[in-house]
Amino acid sequence: MRSSRTPGCRQSGCRRTRSAACRSLSTSSSSTSMQSSKALILLVGLAPAYAVAQPLADTELGWLVTESTERPPRVARLRPPPERFTVIAADGNFVPPRVQRGEEAELMDAALRGDLAAVRARLTAGANPNVGDYWRDVPLVGAARRDDLELAQILLDAGAVPNVKGRGHTPLGIAAKNGNVRLVELLLRFGADPDRKSDDGDTPVHGAALIGHASVIDALARARPDLFTFNREGLSALAVAAANGQYAVAEALVRAGAPLDWGDKKFHSPLWWAFSVGDLEMARLLLRLGAAPGQLPVGSL
Repeated sequence: MRSSRTPGCRQSGCRRTRSAACRSLSTSSSSTSMQSSKALILLVGLAPAYAVAQPLADTELGWLVTESTERPPRVARLRPPPERFTVIAADGNFVPPRVQRGEEAELMDAALRGDLAAVRARLTAGANPNVGDYWRDVPLVGAARRDDLELAQILLDAGAVPNVKGRGHTPLGIAAKNGNVRLVELLLRFGADPDRKSDDGDTPVHGAALIGHASVIDALARARPDLFTFNREGLSALAVAAANGQYAVAEALVRAGAPLDWGDKKFHSPLWWAFSVGDLEMARLLLRLGAAPGQLPVGSL
């Protein structure tokens, strides 16, 4: 006996004559179900955004922020925290938060002129030798630019910070580039940092290596500088000497303990730099000093 239900119709008792209505009912149910599902998905998707948009009660934020009963005065809000000045002072680059005025401005002017009597008078009157001008230049840096050993001695005795920067350069860095060995030794005795970089990325050793002051390298070596340091171009001091034909400096650096295989951040050796600039004499010197040839063509040297 054949069934009276229409094929494809899942409702029992659905007659052949009612198949069209059954199909219509089934389609309507499916459409309603799909619309409900879409609405549910939309609500689920919007729920996080709705939750974020709602303001949190004060009690819900208690774990996140510390409540303060009083707002700090405006002067306190604008003033940097004391620990910031401590960090700057420890770094040796302490510049009081004011520009030279009065005695300090006169001290700076006298230092730039090299007027020792006026410098002593201003210091005796209480001028601070560490106050910078508008460009953050200080008297000790001016003394280093002038190669004025006596002026530097007066300022250091008066409390000038040896590691302070003026216009991006330290007194020791300037003295090293100028080749002033006595000033370098004086600054080191007062605690100048031989590894402190200028704003151009050079340490005093890099500066002396670039210009070719081997005697300055010897003086700096007594302060045990870090000869592994790279400059802004990523070169060690020995690589700088090798790339610029500074033979006496290269020997002085090796005597001071500069590693012969430490050239740049890309792992090129100073010997590689000598070959790269075509300086075969420098290549021979580095080989005599003990540089490893590696895969460089040293057979023809």
